[in-house]
Amino acid sequence: MKPLIARFACLLVALLAAGVLRADDVVDARAALAPWLKLLDSGKLEEAYAALAAPSRELGTVEKWKAGMEANRASVGAVLTRAEKKATAADKSPRGRPGRFVVFEQAAKTDRKLALTETITVMFDEPGAWRVAGYVLQK
Repeated sequence: MKPLIARFACLLVALLAAGVLRADDVVDARAALAPWLKLLDSGKLEEAYAALAAPSRELGTVEKWKAGMEANRASVGAVLTRAEKKATAADKSPRGRPGRFVVFEQAAKTDRKLALTETITVMFDEPGAWRVAGYVLQK
């Protein structure tokens, strides 16, 4: 058992030293996620769009993004509670883009009594801030 722990510790130290993962990435990404979710939950969709990571904003206009979010939320209702199930730091996004990312998986409950899963990707974006890069709400 000790050799396995030692190997894991060596791997973790190597990844941290290489700058691939940083010990505080999950903490910092979580701190950036909370205010973004408040914007989303309060219906401030234009502000939520403006706070997205630059690569995400480049995928479409604010109008298109708002329409998609409104349709998504209309079908499931408002999120009332959420609980983090998992947070995973990675050197690639779920779609393969290189960088520093943290993917959060959260259990969410809505005002329609639906149990959903939110998958939210947060990335370290220019000019050196953590920003939401992706949001998926699934039944």
